[in-house]
Amino acid sequence: TFIRPAPFKSTEPTINTNKPTILGKRYKKVKLIAKGGEATVFEVIDTKKSGNKSVALKRFICEDFDAANRNLAEISSSKFNHRNVLQYERVFLDIDNEEFALCVIMPLFTERSLRHYMDKYARKYKKKGKRLSVTTVLDFICQIASGLAHMHSCGVTHRDIKPSNIL
Repeated sequence: TFIRPAPFKSTEPTINTNKPTILGKRYKKVKLIAKGGEATVFEVIDTKKSGNKSVALKRFICEDFDAANRNLAEISSSKFNHRNVLQYERVFLDIDNEEFALCVIMPLFTERSLRHYMDKYARKYKKKGKRLSVTTVLDFICQIASGLAHMHSCGVTHRDIKPSNIL
C-alpha cells in the first residue's frame, strides 16, 4: 500500500517495503526489485495459483483513469509473439488510494539483464585489456532492434530503453 508524504515533502508516493501487501487483489508482494522513472517492479507471488512461484509485477503509475485505461487497451491489444520481446502473463489496472496504475505480470528474471552482463563480463574484459568482439556487440544490437521493430509494428513504443530493461 502507498503512503502519501506530508505536502511540504514530495508529492511522490513512498513504498513501505516492510509491510506485506496484496496488489491487484491476488499478488502478494515479496520485495521491491527496482524503481525507475517509468515504473516500479516487485517480486510477487500469485495467491490464486498453487506452488508459490514468484513472478515480476511491473507497475506503471498513470496520471488519471483515462490514461490508465488507454495504456491497458494498447498493451492488451498487442500480440508480442516475437523471440526478442518479453511475453507477459497478465495485464490489469490497479486502483489504490486514488492512484491509477497499469500492472503487467511477467516472468521473473534475476541477473539476466544487459546491465548485469555488462557489469559482470564487459568490465572483466576491460581489466584484461580486451574488448567484446564486434560480432557479440552486433548480435546484441540486432536482437534489440528486432524486438523494438516488432513492438513498433504492433503500435507500441517502449519509452524506457536501457541496459537494465533489456533481458
